[in-house]
Amino acid sequence: VEEERRRFLGGLLTLGGGTLLGAGGLAASLRSFTGATNYDYEGHGVATEHLLDAITPTGAHYVVSKNLIDPTVNIGLWRLEVRGLVERPATVTIDDLRRLPQQEEIVTLECIANGVGGSLMSTARWRGPRLADVVGLAGRTDPRATFLIVSAVDGYYDSLPASVVDDPGTMVALEMNGAPLPHRHGHPARILIPGRYGEKNMKWLSGIEVADHDHTGFYQRQGWSESAVVRTFSRFDNLEAGSRPTAGQAFEVRGHAYAGTRGIRSVQVSTDSGATWSEADLDAQVSPYAWRFFRWTWTPPAPGRYRMAVRAVDGTGAVQPDRYEDIVPRGASGYHRFDVDAR
Repeated sequence: VEEERRRFLGGLLTLGGGTLLGAGGLAASLRSFTGATNYDYEGHGVATEHLLDAITPTGAHYVVSKNLIDPTVNIGLWRLEVRGLVERPATVTIDDLRRLPQQEEIVTLECIANGVGGSLMSTARWRGPRLADVVGLAGRTDPRATFLIVSAVDGYYDSLPASVVDDPGTMVALEMNGAPLPHRHGHPARILIPGRYGEKNMKWLSGIEVADHDHTGFYQRQGWSESAVVRTFSRFDNLEAGSRPTAGQAFEVRGHAYAGTRGIRSVQVSTDSGATWSEADLDAQVSPYAWRFFRWTWTPPAPGRYRMAVRAVDGTGAVQPDRYEDIVPRGASGYHRFDVDAR
């Protein structure tokens, strides 16, 4: 769906640059229309120069949206409705949220459409009240509650297990990297649930209903995972297909791994497509909810072709599966593999 939308806009751009070139007013209108959409930033991964940043700069953080044009919310008029199986439904303002105790967490977000070795993943410093405290503004919840049905300004909707309220890292984020949430990241408030794919981290939050039933979400109706728990991921950051390291010369291989709240226990690198493995060194953990960077010094013994592969072991001891799976329905899986030619 997202790719079809991007192709459509790309076709409009081609039309504007060709057929409409002589009609200056129409071409200008088309450029204005395109500038109002998220076409120029949506669906792009993190740029190469930021892949090794422990905290992704806000402007480089990946963005994926279901919208052609994202909402711009008037914070003075915005309200969050907390309702359902609660003691007293509450209409909450941004000031109400700011008065609650604030917590700060470094959390990695990954798009469920991130392919093997992809870069639709970023890490930021998020700040806001705990989700439990926000729901608590409506008083006690009914013991029959099993789900939170969440909704957004742009019409997006989803449901979450009510148990996520008790997860210590789950929050309603109001800030990103020390500044108020940008519009494209859900201003003024978004759900943040460490360890779940981006589709569960709803932007432009407008409603929380405490319920005793599930409500199939926007993307789940299209066949995507309901739980959206991230799968173990690893990739090379400074090597790619066609790289040409020098034989006999030490080269520091860099990359990162992520397994959500399970954490990363170790990363292993292979130069023979997984026939043998070597342990990489892990950088210090920046957060229990964030990716982990690794480094491994490799000296190619001779000129020739090497089949690189990387895998991670999560905090439970489970090894990242080798078998390739595409992104649908529950996120991609498999080793990041490619050939390099030592010269």
